[in-house]
Amino acid sequence: MAHTTTTDGALRRLAEAYRVSTTYSGFDGQEREVPEPTLRAVLDALGADAGDDAAIESLAVQLGLSPDIVRKQTEGLTYLSAQEQAEQYFDGTLGRVLADTAEFLVDAREIDTTAPAEVYQQMPYAEAIEEVAGR
Repeated sequence: MAHTTTTDGALRRLAEAYRVSTTYSGFDGQEREVPEPTLRAVLDALGADAGDDAAIESLAVQLGLSPDIVRKQTEGLTYLSAQEQAEQYFDGTLGRVLADTAEFLVDAREIDTTAPAEVYQQMPYAEAIEEVAGR
């Protein structure tokens, strides 16, 4: 899969607004553009909204698909920030959902048994999620 280093204008302007460099000097002294996925990751860590188009482009690069295909496949999806995920799902809710899903799979005879409930409560690794969410 070819990796493009061309940034779109909106992403570059957003990075510059956050004082994130969009270029760097390579070991050979040549100036290079910061790859788009790197800019998006840095902007996301800073809490900047790089927008749906930036997310689509990032997914397209990661999956090796065209942005049009990714846009169609992700239509209607909402992507939550780490902070939003921590607040909405990692307060014990996810563990309960995982346990309920396991029970459903037992009832549907897709799996033989479930793990103890405390296993599902421990799975989301709350400490790591809290750290990423900046709580």
